[in-house]
Amino acid sequence: MANDDASSTHDDDDINPTSSLHSFGHEKSSPYDLESPYHLLSSDNPGVSLVGQPLMGLENYSSWSLAMTMALKGRNKFCFVDGTLPPPPEGHRDHARWQRINNMVMSWLLHSVHSSLSPTVLYAPDAATVWSDFKDRYSTANGPRIYEIERSIATLRQQDDSIPAYHNKLSGLWEELNLLDPPPQCTCTARAAYFSQIERRRLMQFLMGLRDTYAQSRSQLLLNTTLPSVKRAYSLLLQDEAQRLHAPSTSSLEHTAFQLAASAPSPLLPDSARHPPSSGTSLPGLLPSPSAFIAQNPAANKQSTRSYSKSKCSHCGLLGHTQQVCYRLHGYPPGHKFYRKGNTHSSTPTPAPNGGNDPIQKLLRLLQDSKEPKANMIGPFDEEGDWSGP
Repeated sequence: MANDDASSTHDDDDINPTSSLHSFGHEKSSPYDLESPYHLLSSDNPGVSLVGQPLMGLENYSSWSLAMTMALKGRNKFCFVDGTLPPPPEGHRDHARWQRINNMVMSWLLHSVHSSLSPTVLYAPDAATVWSDFKDRYSTANGPRIYEIERSIATLRQQDDSIPAYHNKLSGLWEELNLLDPPPQCTCTARAAYFSQIERRRLMQFLMGLRDTYAQSRSQLLLNTTLPSVKRAYSLLLQDEAQRLHAPSTSSLEHTAFQLAASAPSPLLPDSARHPPSSGTSLPGLLPSPSAFIAQNPAANKQSTRSYSKSKCSHCGLLGHTQQVCYRLHGYPPGHKFYRKGNTHSSTPTPAPNGGNDPIQKLLRLLQDSKEPKANMIGPFDEEGDWSGP
């Protein structure tokens, strides 16, 4: 009776797929068990590429194998490529399950390599053979790749990259070099000194590739009694970069300074030059010369003469001229009989002590030279007092 119960239980195990099943390399295995290597998620399909960059050959095998290892272990399928789960013998209940998962892993490998390497995957008997073949081909030749990485580290420059982008490139090279040429695994007292030396070398490599705009920050980091770590230097340079992005540019500051200097009044000019009269003048901001009131055409000459004959100066009270051209206020022009007598009130500024080399003084002298009698001056210069019109 007991034998019948045991036989019945054994038969139920064969029929019920959810029961615990024996598998090669595993005590319990079931496709419905989340811990089982035979379990597939709903998102697992043959057309998935598990890595971002396919295997090209020697140049990226180390990074590709690391990424594939992470992806396969995350799906609990790495045992199909490292040989820890061999195929069950034909006739075993797990043989079909193993073949199904092995084909899935081989499909993932096929979509994760370059098209030139596809035959290696297609004609292999299982995923472990493909994995071992790639390892034998590319992992043993580490010398050329180590040389290439060391040269890339020595020649890498920031150029137009940001601080995070430049640091990420350099960190990727460091990690790959550490994978191909790992440090010694020891517990001696020299271990700490060895890793400290590696950290200092990486700091120098990081600082050497920075742009010249970070020369001051680089000098401050190197002048410290205790050199900072790469992470600390990266943090400080990241703050420096953020300040540079929010600071105004040098050209903007220079343009603003030029605008302020151009709008500021010159202390060498008199008040009358800073606030020019409303009447016409040849140079803005300077006293009008007598030639500014000459008629520009014969038709306007007579009309201008009549208008000035009725004008009255607000300074001296005489008729025939206005305050803007009053000789008693501004001085008599050369050639007038009262030229020397009335020029004590002339508004001509005194030359500068430096001999008149200032551009403003030269301009004022040029304007003073232009105050000579012109052909069409309004009214004759017969008397000191009034002008008589035609």
